[in-house]
Amino acid sequence: MAFSIENLFAYELIDSRGNPTVACIAKVAKGKFLSKKSFTAKVLVPSGASTGAKEALELRDGDSSRFGGKGVKKAVHYINYVLGPSLIENDVNPADQVELDRFLMDLDGTENKSRYGANTILAVSLSVAKAVAKAKGLPFYQYVAELSGNPKVRKYVLPLPMVNVINGGAHSDNSLDFQEFMFVPVGASSMHEAVRISAECFHALAKYLKSKGLSTAKGDEGGFAPNFNSNEEALNAMLIAIANAGYKAGVIHGHVAIALDCAASELYDSNTKLYKFKKMIKAGCLSE
Repeated sequence: MAFSIENLFAYELIDSRGNPTVACIAKVAKGKFLSKKSFTAKVLVPSGASTGAKEALELRDGDSSRFGGKGVKKAVHYINYVLGPSLIENDVNPADQVELDRFLMDLDGTENKSRYGANTILAVSLSVAKAVAKAKGLPFYQYVAELSGNPKVRKYVLPLPMVNVINGGAHSDNSLDFQEFMFVPVGASSMHEAVRISAECFHALAKYLKSKGLSTAKGDEGGFAPNFNSNEEALNAMLIAIANAGYKAGVIHGHVAIALDCAASELYDSNTKLYKFKKMIKAGCLSE
């Protein structure tokens, strides 16, 4: 069955942080002539508060008169007037994801997608993929399995959630250096149980923080953002919350583990080649 890209339309949208992001609608055709049918899909490109030094470039306008320079009109323009038309003119097969992504990468021509932006390219790639999944009558996760070479998977497994419950670093204005402190319900036997365990630990953490006179105000990603004396104190609070919720902490024999996203590149000063913490710590507290 033949597939073709009929249209790509992008526009600027405000995300959950109040910042502009790229929205893209892809229109894909299946079949030809009288049997031809069209399918559309829309995606909103995610954006983080912090970016690693080696990550692909997120294209922003840099115009300080709009959204503090965070507008994405350039990305929208590139999709509507460069990437979209190029894909259509070159008759790139939307059902061949490898060909599609390679075409976009070659068109950009840079290692870190700095010409058109990773957010621009992702918007096109993902919206087209979702439209093709619709055209094939497949849920998107099943289409992704097909793309990965596992078209006959009979049992799909959801990934174990890592629930962000304490925010620090770029995600809050508190004293914590590390960006995300997460509960991982490793002992759960289903997604329903994983969500329940995480929620119970989350509420136990809130109760513990209140008992210590600490703030339960939320940070950038919905986790608590109190002013702890140290990162270790935040971890201890999580361990107490796990126990208070009736669970055992631990990866192997426990119910709930703890995960960290330290966003270490945000702490690194490339000029001094030193890591700068909000609160200075002794050398013995750092691992080699």
